[in-house]
Amino acid sequence: MNPLDGQLKEEILNIVKAVCATFTKEYTKAYVLGLIKKAEDDAQEEPVEWKLLERPEDTSDIKAGYLTKEGGLFKSWKKRWFVVRYNHFVDYFADEKAANAAKPKPKGTMTLAGYHVVADPNDGIIKRLTTLAEKMGVNVNDIPKPKQYPPLTFEVHHYRRRCWFIQAENEEDKKQWVDAFETCCRRAWGLRNQDEVHKQAFYEAIRRTRWELGRWGW
Repeated sequence: MNPLDGQLKEEILNIVKAVCATFTKEYTKAYVLGLIKKAEDDAQEEPVEWKLLERPEDTSDIKAGYLTKEGGLFKSWKKRWFVVRYNHFVDYFADEKAANAAKPKPKGTMTLAGYHVVADPNDGIIKRLTTLAEKMGVNVNDIPKPKQYPPLTFEVHHYRRRCWFIQAENEEDKKQWVDAFETCCRRAWGLRNQDEVHKQAFYEAIRRTRWELGRWGW
């Protein structure tokens, strides 16, 4: 083992520990202060004699159906029942029966904030390789040819997180699912919990953590 590898690993572990410890402290502080401020604001509100009822949020699922996805670790293809939730998170289950169970437990959840959809993954991979080769001054013909994905496959891509390769049953099905995933990529939040105090505390803790550790770069 290269000594530098061990040194790099230790440095990464130290950074992770520092970030976790600092974030936990800052989040707890920001959350408590947020709760206190909310209580004070609520106490100062003037009582309203008449108030219009708010329309309840529509929590029905946007879309559901079978798709075949490539595994993350083992690159086998498996058919899964996908459900696009009202909040634009995407759950997938072993089958439709598992999704409709009394207490459904998804095999995975896709949080798509920051993602985008590539309708033709083969073309997308070639473009990324070509761009990389040009930056490195390498002849693209000298690079091994990438894996070719079967027809009706689309990619849900992120530049530094897991990329999802998903196959539809036919062209019309693919078009509908690509549209659904594109909507999720545009509208999904990074946080599932939309409590206002939690959101403000979370982002404040990130800001304070970066400030405390002197890490403002991307």
